Amino acid sequence: MEKDDQDHKVVRLVRPEAEETEGDINIDLVFEAAKDKLKAGIVAGWTKDGEFYFAMSEGSIAENLLLIETARLMLNEVMLGAQIDD
Repeated sequence: MEKDDQDHKVVRLVRPEAEETEGDINIDLVFEAAKDKLKAGIVAGWTKDGEFYFAMSEGSIAENLLLIETARLMLNEVMLGAQIDD
């Protein structure tokens, strides 16, 4: 049984704190705040020409989907005012 435990990888999900901001924030300030803090990330947004822009730093589709779904759940919590106990 001990060998089985060593063969499995466990991912611990830690829910970061989400804060709603008042109004829009300059995108350069958002990038500056994230600089040197992130191990991986996704950038999605609208270009100045109105085109959709999307970039990922992770090569793993599963990791990127996990980032997107975690962000979506956090946004839902903020929008709905839900507080889920860990």
